[in-house]
Amino acid sequence: MQERETFPAEIKRQLRQEAGFGCCKCGRPIVEYHHIVPYTKEDPHYRFKDMMCLCPYCHHEATVGAMILEEQRHLKKNPINIQKGRVNGLLKINQKQLVLSVGSNEFINDNEIITIDEEKIIELSQSENGAINLSLRLFDSDNKLILEIDENEWISGDMECSFQLLKLRQKMGKIAVTVDTRKNYISLTGTILYNGIELKITETKMFSTQLNAINTCFIGSTIKFNSNQKTISLNVHPVFKIAKVVTDPNREIRIRKGLKLFEEMKLNSSHTD
Repeated sequence: MQERETFPAEIKRQLRQEAGFGCCKCGRPIVEYHHIVPYTKEDPHYRFKDMMCLCPYCHHEATVGAMILEEQRHLKKNPINIQKGRVNGLLKINQKQLVLSVGSNEFINDNEIITIDEEKIIELSQSENGAINLSLRLFDSDNKLILEIDENEWISGDMECSFQLLKLRQKMGKIAVTVDTRKNYISLTGTILYNGIELKITETKMFSTQLNAINTCFIGSTIKFNSNQKTISLNVHPVFKIAKVVTDPNREIRIRKGLKLFEEMKLNSSHTD
C-alpha cells in the first residue's frame, strides 16, 4: 500500500468550512475526507477542488460506487448544511462562548477538559465563526480504543446524529456518550473508562471513586486523573497560566460568572504578551 503524504491542515479546514462543518450529503458533523478524484501513485493529491467532506456512512457509499461522480460534484457544490442554512454545522451552538456542561458542572475552556494518565479524553476548541471542534477518545474496560474523534474528524467507532444531538455508541445498542447542543451550552453525559478509572456523568453530577463534583464551574481548567497514584489534579490553562472555580447552585449564575472570569483571563493574558 502506498504511504500517503501528510494531509495539509489548511485543506482540511477549507473543506470543513465549505461543507458547513459536516457531511456534504447528510450533514452529520463527524467527517472523513473523500477524494472525488482518486489518490493514486501517479496523482498523490490533496487538491481542494477534487475533495469533499463525507460522514463514514456516505463515504462508504461513494467508495463502493453507489454515489456516482456527478452526485459527488453536485453535493460538493451544494452541501446540505449550507443549503439548510446550517453554516456552522449540526453541532452548532447558539452562543459564541465555549461552555461544556458535564453533569451539573461546567467547563469554560478551549483546551483539554479531561485527561487520564496523560491520555486526552475530552478536548474542545472553537473556530472564529463559532463552530465547535470536538475531540474525544473512548475506551472499553480492557483499554481498547472503541471510538475516536479528532476535531470533528471521525477516526473510528459508531455514532448516531440528529440536529444538535450526537450519540456515540460503545457497542450495538449501548450509548457510551451523548453530546447535546440544543441549549445555550454543550451538554455531555455518559460513561468514560480508562486504566481502571470509571467516570460516570449523569444530568446531575460527575463522579468516580476519586471524584464527586456538583454545581461547580471550572474556568480554564483541566481535570487530570492519575490511576497509579489514585489522585486527581486541577491543572491551569497552558496559555493563561491560571485556573479558577465558581460554585453556586444556580447554573445560569455559574456560567455568567465563569464567562466573565474567562474573558478576564484572556484579557490579562493578552496584556502580558
